[in-house]
Amino acid sequence: MEVIHSRSPYFVETSASGLSRATLEIYVYEGVIDPVLAEPTFQVSATPVNQEGVVRWDISNLIYTEISKAYKEANTVWVKYRVIRNEGGGLSVGEFVQCYATLGYGYYEEGYNPQTEKLIPLSTRLVSKNKNDIFKLPLLNTDGGTISFFKNGVQVDSAEVVSTGTSVDIYKEHAVYSEDEFKNRASDDGGIYESNECITEFFVTYYENNFDQIEFTSPSGETDSLSIEIICESKYTPHRVYFMNKYGYKESLWFFKRSELSTKTKRDDYQSNNRISYSLGDKTIHQKKTFNLTGMENLKMNSGWVSEEKNESFRQLILSEYVWIDYEGQILPINVSTSDIDYKTRLNDKMINYAIDVEFAYGKINNIR
Repeated sequence: MEVIHSRSPYFVETSASGLSRATLEIYVYEGVIDPVLAEPTFQVSATPVNQEGVVRWDISNLIYTEISKAYKEANTVWVKYRVIRNEGGGLSVGEFVQCYATLGYGYYEEGYNPQTEKLIPLSTRLVSKNKNDIFKLPLLNTDGGTISFFKNGVQVDSAEVVSTGTSVDIYKEHAVYSEDEFKNRASDDGGIYESNECITEFFVTYYENNFDQIEFTSPSGETDSLSIEIICESKYTPHRVYFMNKYGYKESLWFFKRSELSTKTKRDDYQSNNRISYSLGDKTIHQKKTFNLTGMENLKMNSGWVSEEKNESFRQLILSEYVWIDYEGQILPINVSTSDIDYKTRLNDKMINYAIDVEFAYGKINNIR
């Protein structure tokens, strides 16, 4: 099944030979893959200039408008299209072509209508995970499969992926619990935690950093795998950033090191006439008054030392139109302010850290009416 990356052109074409007019019917929908189709979502027609070459439509912008951009919703849709040809007064109705579409894009180097999907649609095969955080794995819209978890080459767990038969994005969650996480949960519930040798040994044996590799196997036997590095940051508060990657799926990047929060304001002001209050001896009234005061917050974050394998992840981060951050227990929208990035390598830079500036994508003062 072909994928339509709606941020890049996707062309549908038909031969101009013997053609007087062609109509393209496009159906865009969510839910089950094969519903009862009513009226097409879009219908576009074209008349060939001559009988040579092809008639071609770029449908990506139309599809883009139909895909949800919200964090909490599916960011994929099903697409069916067919070409109806008028050849000398007779109609020839083409077969439906089934696709699914994302908010992804292709690179120039990948050419025309690129099909570069992976079973695990992430920018890198090396993924960082905060020690006590739930691991969330995006999967290509699939008919099911199995996820296997490995530690030092030995399988320690597995999970089945059940096909929903719908266009909803598939994300599989997996938790890793450590003794510290257990202690925090006990404290949050008002309990008292008493450490002992047996509990420590239990977590070290069965839970502590219990996987370093993930492998997904599709029903057809295709496989894709990731290496996982689990990081424990004891000094700074890590920040998790989600972004729509080039495949059109929400991917996350961790920023483990120092972060700096700042506020930038914008205002208008005017001179008021406070002659009466001033003449009565009241000097507390503002002569220069402020109005339309707004504030935007910015966050500068550092990734900490990362492998150069992550360079592609940072490229896709700054190319993303939709970015969010898990900040103080909430998923909030942000825009990446950093507009250029120099990619680092072990050979040139030895140790690699990326500093990224982001702006919270809303005014600090709530003025939504």
